[in-house]
Amino acid sequence: HIVEAATEGICTIDAEFRITFANSAFARMLGFTPEELLGTSVEQITFPKEFDEFRRHMDVRRRGVAERYERRLRRKDGKECWCLVSGAPILDSDGRFAGSFGMFTDITDRRRLEEQLRQSQKMEAGGRLAGGVAHDFNNLLTVMFGYSDILLQGLEPGPLHEAMQEVRRAGERAAALTRQLLAFS
Repeated sequence: HIVEAATEGICTIDAEFRITFANSAFARMLGFTPEELLGTSVEQITFPKEFDEFRRHMDVRRRGVAERYERRLRRKDGKECWCLVSGAPILDSDGRFAGSFGMFTDITDRRRLEEQLRQSQKMEAGGRLAGGVAHDFNNLLTVMFGYSDILLQGLEPGPLHEAMQEVRRAGERAAALTRQLLAFS
């Protein structure tokens, strides 16, 4: 009753990677019923590229070592379920490795929030970088505007005056881009 009432997923597997027990919380976490999981290979709940990682954890259990780690499991619908796993070896009456016992805490939402935080931090860093570049570029534009105004005042109307006005207009377009960068940051 205690195992079935637990909010943590509890699962045992034998030495051949077959599920020998799954409580309701573990089955629900993965979108199965306990009966659907019983006797199936853990390959059914493991993403193919991560099965070797699962084997490495089982090798640790074979050596009699318990461990705690995060891993991704595959739900019945194919979506991922991130779990905090506490795994321990199961030994038979002669002390030989017979399988593994695991307790699983669903941390999918926490992982999603952590990823959102990382993305937010990247955006913030990008914004700070854009703001810093925009401020530095704005300082350069101020110098360019000052000298172009001085040159425009000293030039007689003609081709050089027109060219300097084009330089000034290009600087104004650059200043508009700088304002956009500052707004982004």
